[in-house]
Amino acid sequence: MSDETIVFSIERINLEGTIVSSLQNFLVIEDEGGILELIEGFLEIIGFKGKIHKAQNLDEAKKFLKYEKVDFIISDWNLPDGEGISLLKAIRKSKRYFEIPFLMVTGDDSVDSMILSSQYGSSDYLVKPFTLNDFKHKLAEAWRTHTIPTQEKIYELEQKIVELLEENESLKEQLAKK
Repeated sequence: MSDETIVFSIERINLEGTIVSSLQNFLVIEDEGGILELIEGFLEIIGFKGKIHKAQNLDEAKKFLKYEKVDFIISDWNLPDGEGISLLKAIRKSKRYFEIPFLMVTGDDSVDSMILSSQYGSSDYLVKPFTLNDFKHKLAEAWRTHTIPTQEKIYELEQKIVELLEENESLKEQLAKK
């Protein structure tokens, strides 16, 4: 039996002081292919390793959300079959998703749109075009707005998982010696 120690860890990302797991799953709803690819690329550059699910309209997004769980939603305001704000309203009424961060992305920089988005529960609002730094800042703000207690719980659970995995490995080694 080897004396190798197996170490389990869960990678973390520091977004302006907000610590999140790198294994977050995102749903990005955007009908412009270039913007969709940009968001996906930015998430990867930042260090996210979870799944990045993509939808090009509200119908695809709603169908996806019926059967899958995500940790963060990024939605364009103007989509071919409606407005992202309607999805935001539904999300905030949903028992399954009401607490998750929702970042509204749009080319409309009017104060009225920003206020409306905030009134319906958007975690933050990102105006196109945007840079990587703009994107990171808005992700951090969105997490701070909606998930501080949840993130703390997740961190505690992840630490418990690591402890249990290490304990399990130790028990396996003990059994192998017998």
